[in-house]
Amino acid sequence: MKRISDELLEYYAELFIERRVRDQGVTFERFLDLPEAYLTRTSPSRRERNPLTFLLLAAATLFAACGKASDVEAIASRFVDQYYVKVDLTRAKQLTDGLATRKIEQEEALLQGSSGGRAGTAQRDVTYRLLEKREEGEHLFFVYDLNITGQGVPTLKKRSVLSAGKRDGAWRITNFRDFDS
Repeated sequence: MKRISDELLEYYAELFIERRVRDQGVTFERFLDLPEAYLTRTSPSRRERNPLTFLLLAAATLFAACGKASDVEAIASRFVDQYYVKVDLTRAKQLTDGLATRKIEQEEALLQGSSGGRAGTAQRDVTYRLLEKREEGEHLFFVYDLNITGQGVPTLKKRSVLSAGKRDGAWRITNFRDFDS
């Protein structure tokens, strides 16, 4: 089974969200079958994606059911809870590996010397729901809808895409990214 890079899958996840393909009634899985059909006209970069599209199509044909999907879904949900709701970077980082760990470490470094990562979070409420789960080879992708409310400020709506992979026999969040929705 050929492994698809996190970067390639993240690229298509970003396009899926940025171009609001889901608003057209298209699932992420269907989008990955033929992403160019759902994207607006692109010039030279479209030709550059052809080999990447081929790799993605090959991965889709090797799609295999995962018996432990509920385990990884629980990890993804715990990560969203720790990172977005509780803003507990230490606990969120325990659920990560690779790029996701580096992102949290960078955030921790930025917050060092400040009043803490939880500053300003006491007066807010974060709710989330899983919109979509997608398996690609040995990786799973989760798309969450986040609503952040606070006193005296309008509701902030975010969409978060998580990538999960197995590391040393355990599921870990390997990358995450959020967008305004």
